[in-house]
Amino acid sequence: MRRSNRKWVWQYDTDEGYRETVLEELHSNRIGVIADTHDESAIVEAAIDRFARAKCSCVIHLGDIVKPSTLMQFANLPRRTCLGWIHGDHEMGKGGDYESLQEVSQQIGAICLSSPQKQSEPHGQAGLLRVNQWRLGLVHSTYKRTKYRTLIEEWSASGNFDYILYGHTHYLNLKFPSTNSPTVILNPGGFYFKPFSICILDCDRGLVNLYSFMAHSFVYIATIDIGGRILLKGYD
Repeated sequence: MRRSNRKWVWQYDTDEGYRETVLEELHSNRIGVIADTHDESAIVEAAIDRFARAKCSCVIHLGDIVKPSTLMQFANLPRRTCLGWIHGDHEMGKGGDYESLQEVSQQIGAICLSSPQKQSEPHGQAGLLRVNQWRLGLVHSTYKRTKYRTLIEEWSASGNFDYILYGHTHYLNLKFPSTNSPTVILNPGGFYFKPFSICILDCDRGLVNLYSFMAHSFVYIATIDIGGRILLKGYD
């Protein structure tokens, strides 16, 4: 059974009721990002292999894992790799088992990053994460928090985050920093819309490596330079 040597220092609840998790002294700032796997075991297996080969220090699943058996697959990540996850709408129904997911998470040394007191709210499938000096907002859904804004839009406008990672839509999306917000917004994609994609975020160098699921493995597609807004083909 996998037990991560994670260096998580503490978890606490913010004034708004969101759980914040702090990770320090990780061996790199390479973060694997995946979402909406929906019990597709072959995709999860291939993603784990890709994250391991990239030597990610942390892997984040942005919800709609669905069954505990799928989360258990992530026990095959290297011991040095921290695994964090938030719950999606399918974990709270539609075949999911949230309580069992929590039990499996503890068994394999993973970290539930979403906020228990907000789990019943559509926009509450979220959490906050600090990885070394980087602050990330993690959101599954894109539902409206207020009449006019989603939680993603609200957090982006706040300027308090380096990155906002989200799921739910199953479409790859990358929004660059702008004069209105310094925040990078990223959705790695998900099941249903082919090809399934995952991303590896290199925080130190401001790069996003993109991979697509083809022929039973994740194939490197391109690297995007966030700061320069340049697509770098052939870099890995």
